[in-house]
Amino acid sequence: MKTHHLDTVVIGGGAMGSAAAWALASRGRDVTLLEQFSPGHRNGASHGTTRNFNPAYADPDYVAMLAEAARLWDELETDGGQRLLARTGVVNHGTDPRLGDIRNALQGQACGPSSCLLPKPPNAGAASASTTTCCTCPTAGS
Repeated sequence: MKTHHLDTVVIGGGAMGSAAAWALASRGRDVTLLEQFSPGHRNGASHGTTRNFNPAYADPDYVAMLAEAARLWDELETDGGQRLLARTGVVNHGTDPRLGDIRNALQGQACGPSSCLLPKPPNAGAASASTTTCCTCPTAGS
């Protein structure tokens, strides 16, 4: 029986395992990725049309990590020669008071020309004030 020596083995070819294998390979490691299902299967937790890439979070550190993830998605698409993430844009809206914090966290990050429309305060003579905040991020998508 012939013995094979492996440098690095990643078990599980889902989103996290594939990302780990890609990152290790890009750093020069010889990686073997083991996955029990065939490519394109529907048995995983991170597949389907309901997934999206939405950097609209109130925590600036989390937004910074998402900006780095966007850069890595772009790099992976370039390396693989095909589009993996459809940048259709995302709109977050409603009366959630955190939307103002989301706007602040998005400022200065790699989200493209994001914008937020904040609630309109009541003024004399106005029938009603606006209570809805709307934040857009055109480089987000699914």
